[in-house]
Amino acid sequence: MTDALAITLGMLALYFYLKDWRWAMLLLLVAAAFTWPLMVIGILILLAFPRQDTGSASAPWRLNLWAALALSLLWLFAVIYYHFIEGRYPDFGLAIYRPTVWLSIPLGLVFVFLLFFYALDSKSLFDFRSYFRQLKWPWLLLGVVIFLGLRWVVTTFSQPGGLGYAWYFTRLSLDTINRPLIFLLAHIVYFGPFVLLTVFFFRRFAKQIHRFGLGMSLFMLMHLVLTLDSETRHLVNVLPFFVAFTALAVNDLRWPRWFYWGLAVVGILTSKTFIHFGTLSGSEFEFPRQWYFMNHGPWINNDMYVVQGVVILLVAAGMFWIIQKQRSLRNVSP
Repeated sequence: MTDALAITLGMLALYFYLKDWRWAMLLLLVAAAFTWPLMVIGILILLAFPRQDTGSASAPWRLNLWAALALSLLWLFAVIYYHFIEGRYPDFGLAIYRPTVWLSIPLGLVFVFLLFFYALDSKSLFDFRSYFRQLKWPWLLLGVVIFLGLRWVVTTFSQPGGLGYAWYFTRLSLDTINRPLIFLLAHIVYFGPFVLLTVFFFRRFAKQIHRFGLGMSLFMLMHLVLTLDSETRHLVNVLPFFVAFTALAVNDLRWPRWFYWGLAVVGILTSKTFIHFGTLSGSEFEFPRQWYFMNHGPWINNDMYVVQGVVILLVAAGMFWIIQKQRSLRNVSP
């Protein structure tokens, strides 16, 4: 498994970008090409648009609203086309739970709209002249040449894989309707309760991203799209970015000391590190293998979906109550 290496690459990518060490980013590109191919695109974006400390001005003429509407409808079209017209299902023997599909679609549509509405609320994203002003052509071309060379090496001297970018982006539309908000539940289960802080303070989270320039905005926008994938381990390479920007989003808040202890306890309990798997035999959807697979969105069975969903709702309700209480005391915006 390359997950641990992916997290390491993510931490290094964040550090090198903030330090503006572009040669080091090229080395990361080489490493990512052999271990975490999807990260190559992100590194090319960071190379093309180096860090620039900018403001977080909102999008003009509410362009983020119209873009969010358009992208939401595009997602809806993909769901209708792939599932209802072509009759596709998620791969690996997975099925969409049909009794809840009519709830999954509207909830997914709302999520996609809100995701893009806040993530695109940046003046720089719609200032297309700034793309040409900030674009570093030599570094982008050098990165592309290296990537194409590595791509040739991989395709020439290795067996072709059965999966690719097209398969992955098709899966984004099908995974979202597997069960209602299964992708969000999976991220909270896999990464822990800090994801709830990201959700509750998502507008501030997005504003912090835009402060670091167009490259970071585009990089994170790409990976925010990938949050529609319920197999959360595909996002481990950007976990350092999510943690860092969530921390910045809540940095000026002053929580009571017991909140930190409570969050730590909840994190430990929800990590389920105390569970002994035993022999992982049988189906992924049945115990004992479900002890492991209940942490991976596509393979969470219906019982564990409900149990973990109830726990998350209780934790979210408690956290929301604390946030509202602190906000009323300090008049903090979300």
